[in-house]
Amino acid sequence: VGCWTKTSAIEGSELLYNDKSGLHSFSAPQLPADLNEGFPDAFIEKPADEHSPVEQVAGALRAADVPWTDADVITFRNNLNKISLTPLKERDGWVVHGCQYEEGPLFLDINPSVQSPGESYPNEKLFSYYGYKFEQLCTATPATATTSTSSAEPPKVDSTSEFAAVMRIRLGQHRIMMGAEMDCCEAKEAAGEGGAAASYIELKTFKTPEHPHGLRLYS
Repeated sequence: VGCWTKTSAIEGSELLYNDKSGLHSFSAPQLPADLNEGFPDAFIEKPADEHSPVEQVAGALRAADVPWTDADVITFRNNLNKISLTPLKERDGWVVHGCQYEEGPLFLDINPSVQSPGESYPNEKLFSYYGYKFEQLCTATPATATTSTSSAEPPKVDSTSEFAAVMRIRLGQHRIMMGAEMDCCEAKEAAGEGGAAASYIELKTFKTPEHPHGLRLYS
């Protein structure tokens, strides 16, 4: 029902509502590829204190002329993830702020002050780089997707830009307007006026489980 593009920090971190310029099309990566390539020099990280407030979702709805009253809850996908994964992550604390106007929807927002400073687990920065590097390989043209066999300097891996979509979903009786960052989409959608939710592609990296305990975590 809505979207926005956030430009990179180099371009001013500007929010552009109803703008799909940040939505990249999927391109099969050239394999094999070394996700360590370029780390840490090529990594442009998000500021440690950066916060994406729920006002961004509300702003996208306003720009798309979608009334807030069409929803019971307005939030980010990450908030719903935190709530739904609580039974599996009993040791991880979280706080979500709630605000509801009279006769209006409930806005849920992450409280960034409870996030642990620095790395919350060993090599967190490196694993984060893996994700962004893989995304770069899956959305780059062959000319820009370098591998360890190339003599060219690896391109910068910039985590400060994004494309996000707002989708209308239902959870039981609750109508939810949910904002979520999207990695890329099918090429045919990027080429036209598409961008339907079914065309969005979520890219993930994970270590192949080597022991029974690890397999249980993914089952």
